[in-house]
Amino acid sequence: MSTLRADLLKLRQLKRVEQETYAEHEDAKKARQRHERKVLDRLQDEGMDGAKADESTFTPVRTIYAQVQDPEVFAIWAAENDPDLLRPQDPRQRELNALVRRCLDDESALPPGVGWYQKEYISIRTSAAAQ
Repeated sequence: MSTLRADLLKLRQLKRVEQETYAEHEDAKKARQRHERKVLDRLQDEGMDGAKADESTFTPVRTIYAQVQDPEVFAIWAAENDPDLLRPQDPRQRELNALVRRCLDDESALPPGVGWYQKEYISIRTSAAAQ
């Protein structure tokens, strides 16, 4: 059985690995996006609608995504034309968390339809010199 100190140090080490892995993932994603743009530009410059390399086929694809710019106007239209497009709006989680904490602190009622749960974790902050 390990000591509490050993478990705490192991937790700190695992958190560091997690943070480094996330940073590496983000760097890899950005590198892929830059290279993808380069390949797309080359295919366009060379007048190609795709290419093959080894056993892979590379085909540029364009997809269009919607962006609601005026939610009120869209909601009126959708209600009349396609109600399945409407769904309850996702609450802004940070603000909702703060509201629930205030209600619990003040012992006041939570907003209708809102509950809460408690999550326990250990926050680790390490000085720059110790890293």
